Amino acid sequence: MRDNVFHNTRRQMPSVDVGCVLGLKHKISNCTGTPVSDKKFMYIPMSNGIIKIITIENLELKKEIDLKDFAEILENKGDFEGMYLLLHEDMLIIQIDEAIYLFEIKTENFSLLMKMDDLFVIYDSFIYKNSLFISLDMGDENRLFLASLAEQNKVVEFVQDSFPKFILFETEHIFLTDGNNIVCRNIAGGTVIWKTEIARYGNYRDEIWDSDREGDITMYAVIIDKQIIVGVDKGQVISLDIENGDVNWITSLNAESAKVSLIYQEGESSIYASANYLYELDIKTGAVKKSINIDQALGELKLDVGHLGISNSCLFMGTSKGTPALVVMDKGNFEIKASHPLDDNCELYGYPAIMGKYLTLMDFSKQLYIFEPIQ
Repeated sequence: MRDNVFHNTRRQMPSVDVGCVLGLKHKISNCTGTPVSDKKFMYIPMSNGIIKIITIENLELKKEIDLKDFAEILENKGDFEGMYLLLHEDMLIIQIDEAIYLFEIKTENFSLLMKMDDLFVIYDSFIYKNSLFISLDMGDENRLFLASLAEQNKVVEFVQDSFPKFILFETEHIFLTDGNNIVCRNIAGGTVIWKTEIARYGNYRDEIWDSDREGDITMYAVIIDKQIIVGVDKGQVISLDIENGDVNWITSLNAESAKVSLIYQEGESSIYASANYLYELDIKTGAVKKSINIDQALGELKLDVGHLGISNSCLFMGTSKGTPALVVMDKGNFEIKASHPLDDNCELYGYPAIMGKYLTLMDFSKQLYIFEPIQ
């Protein structure tokens, strides 16, 4: 399983407010990845090749699709442990090892539209508008290509030296990392528009090795109001102008840990950042609105940076150091409202996500937790 950290993970559209009081509704074992959802259904990939389709309203099982019934998938398939789902309108994109399948969903029935196989090693795949982007690990290079979902064919392909830690989209441009740089490319042809070397802004003193080091770009970034806001190791949050890559502002955080995590909800004036502290930052200036020492607040619970979720009124934090738990915090005052223990010895996978009125969270033992609001 992979930690999906690309275009859609740090920015969340306004959703039904699940509130700060939650209870565990379901725990589903033997999943291969996080579920995807539309307005009616949640689609859950299972390690036996089954895709469970459950209603988003009350979590009733609507149907099970057995991928073993499709000869095109079974051709070169031994197991389904690497299965990963994407959803786009009435298309379900299924990635299994070195192949990607596009299925049309009508009244919960599947029909195969397109198959792309022999893709070597798929590093990740993701959707923007009506296009599917696929990032391939080719050994000495990372190759990205775009496929039109409407015409079901390959459109653009380009190569770079390293795997992107994040990929963002805005209008006709794609923004991604390449080594220590953030690069802006034209989606239509992959042409480089600008490139900004950014790791130098995270310079810090490594006391263990007694040397000066550059902070690496983290996996967490988001586009807001014509700027890219990105985290850099050892406590920097940096805003870049998406038109030219110039630096708008830099905010230094109190971060002993290696990573800085970011999350944002569409339409708000703040972005939230976490390391050893949790911060609310002004989007336009980077100014700190409020902060809390998250390690002290959590006590024996230790935040695993990156496992952040957000709703209208709350922040959701997954912890997997110390006692694994889902921690619910009031967004207005950073007060901890609840802590829900999870199974012991399970590191968390991905991030808490809201689907309908439910909150989902997954761990590396392939268990999916579904929480519901309690009135």
